[in-house]
Amino acid sequence: MSSANPAQEAFDLWRRSLEEGTQAWLRALGPAAAQPPPTAPPFDFTQFWRPLLVQGMDLWQKAAAQGSLSPEFMQQWKSVLDQSIEAWSKALGQAMATEEFAQALGRYLDQALAAQAPFKKGLEQYTDMALKTLGLPSRGQVVSLASQVVGLEERIEGLEDRLDELKMLLRDVIRALARTGQPKEGS
Repeated sequence: MSSANPAQEAFDLWRRSLEEGTQAWLRALGPAAAQPPPTAPPFDFTQFWRPLLVQGMDLWQKAAAQGSLSPEFMQQWKSVLDQSIEAWSKALGQAMATEEFAQALGRYLDQALAAQAPFKKGLEQYTDMALKTLGLPSRGQVVSLASQVVGLEERIEGLEDRLDELKMLLRDVIRALARTGQPKEGS
């Protein structure tokens, strides 16, 4: 898929897989279904699947009413489904494995994010306004408060560590004084 128009190639690949799936369905429906209705357009996207599915359901209803759902019929049905799935899988796999598809998907995601940005900003403003009206803190206020609490905890831990160091220093001084035999204050 490296021609000048990758979109056209992807469309052609999709159309081929659709035609292969259609042919598999027509083979399962029998020789009478292979002839297209005389009034049908050659390729109409809006009406493509409906006649195909109606014919298939009519065939299923007739077979069920006659009690003739034979294992051969079920095998043909499975074969049609397998061929259709394989054709779609192959076509989509080939289309999705191209650099053009990756670039197109990236552009689509960028456009989707750009389109959502004003909506997201408006929703955040609306939410903040609603929270203010209800007297509730906004997300930013809760984050700020959490940050301040973490800062206070760190400072308290630092003070505790410093106090522990001072206690140890005082104990060392008291022990040193006791060893030298100097009188303690207040005695």
